[in-house]
Order: sequence, then C-alpha cells, then structure tokens
Amino acid sequence: MNLALWVSIGAVVGLLFSLLGRGAQWKSALFDAIVGVAGAVPSGWFLLPMSATTDPRSVHVSGLVGACVGATALVAIGEIIRP
Repeated sequence: MNLALWVSIGAVVGLLFSLLGRGAQWKSALFDAIVGVAGAVPSGWFLLPMSATTDPRSVHVSGLVGACVGATALVAIGEIIRP
C-alpha cells in the first residue's frame, strides 16, 4: 500500500512541477513524473522506520511526508540541472 502511494505522490509532484515550470509539454511532464517517483520511493522507504511499526501494508504519515519531500527535492534539482 505504501509503495503505491509513494509512486502516486511522486508522479503527482512531478506533473505539478512540470505544469508550473515549463508548461504542459509531453516529454517534460513524463520526465518530471519519472524523476518524482525516483525521489519519492527511496525517501519514503527511508523514513518508514520512523513510524511506530514497519508493516509495509499499512499507511504511515512519515513515509508519505518523506515521499513528498524526496519527490520535490529531486524534481527541483532536475529542473535546475536540465537546460
């Protein structure tokens, strides 16, 4: 359950960055969504043990916050680096 939420959060954050930053370009939106997922999944997994239990099937706020922060950070870095 957490993994599906992390992937969803990463894709949404990437698409929002794409819409706000460069406009609605297909390649840019797809790239930003993939980069958002790449940032959300590891950071959500890293912060999951901060919750009381490490059951991967239940939803934990620490993993969701980590996914948002990781996706935002990686997409922002990607926007800065990409010409």
